[in-house]
Parts: sequence; structure tokens; C-alpha cells
Amino acid sequence: KKLKERITCGKLVREEEIYEAIGRIKERYPRVAKYYEIAYDEGELTFTVREGKKAAAEKLDGSYLLKTDRSNLDPEEAWRIYSLLSRAEAAFSDMKSPLS
Repeated sequence: KKLKERITCGKLVREEEIYEAIGRIKERYPRVAKYYEIAYDEGELTFTVREGKKAAAEKLDGSYLLKTDRSNLDPEEAWRIYSLLSRAEAAFSDMKSPLS
């Protein structure tokens, strides 16, 4: 919306600058940009929602389920152990790639 205002006010006139601004928006907000089609044509900026991608992403929204056979853990402790394990696996992965 702010980019559209800059174009209508005359702050951005050249097409190259407008396309660069669109690129910067997409670069700055990649998680959101993939759900919108931003186009500039004949002096007008338009943006439309990519309904297919947005609907597919909304289907993936939900809860995270951890399952364990340890009955002596409360939910917070199970989550803490899982987080610690994930961080340790990421550290080993980072170490392994430079060592090849």
C-alpha cells in the first residue's frame, strides 16, 4: 500500500525504480510475498492474492504433536528435551558439512 501511495504521489516515476522497490519488498518479506502477485502495468500497481498457495499453506497450519513412550515426563519437560535434541542435531549437521 505504501509503494502504491509513493507511485500515485509521484515520488516514484521510473519503471526501473518501481520494479526495484517491488523486488525489495519481496526480498524483505519472503514469507508473505509468496502469497501475493505484485504487478506494475501502465502506471498502476496491482497486487492480488494467490488463493491456491494461501489455501494450501492454511491447511498446514495447526498444532505440533510430540509423542513419547516416557510416562514420567510432563509436557514442558518433553518439549525442552525435544528442543535440545533439535539444537544438538543442527550443531552436528553444521559441523559435518565443513568436515565433509
